[in-house]
Amino acid sequence: MENSCHNDHFVKFPYRAEVRANGDINNGGIDLVKEPHRINEVHELKGAEWLEDFVKTTNEPDRLFMTFGCVWDQEEGKSLFGYVDFSFRPETSTTVKDDLSQLDELFYSYLHEAMVAAHEENPSRATNYARENLVWELTPLQIYEKTYQKVTLTFRSANHETAAWLLGHLSYFLNAYYPSSLS
Repeated sequence: MENSCHNDHFVKFPYRAEVRANGDINNGGIDLVKEPHRINEVHELKGAEWLEDFVKTTNEPDRLFMTFGCVWDQEEGKSLFGYVDFSFRPETSTTVKDDLSQLDELFYSYLHEAMVAAHEENPSRATNYARENLVWELTPLQIYEKTYQKVTLTFRSANHETAAWLLGHLSYFLNAYYPSSLS
């Protein structure tokens, strides 16, 4: 995973709302762990049930990770694309937070194992698809007086179905598979 300053504007979380020069509205950084009832304010989730499911699940109580921002879009007749920012919750131990830099490779290993377990004819095909359509970058994070890193995961997908497949596997990995490996 690469280190990057790709998302500098959104380093400190929660961040304030703003109206951009082009009229787009950013509602600010909403801590959905502390205020899950505010999920409907995240207009970037509209039309992408798969992204909303990922965000809801990752911010549920007693999870290891949380989200910080997301967006998706689709050009007419073309693939859809977007990003999601996530990291460990502030109270997570530093030892566990050190895994963030290898989370991408841990995810790809999980995905390959999952495809083998599902008796996929070519398990490497799924892993290669994910590698080609996900870009993982480490970006800075400041949250509640703690400084560490988050993942900015950029994704591309042919359609909503494959986006649901990618983010569904990522959600399972972050919220079930990876935490169980820490026990």
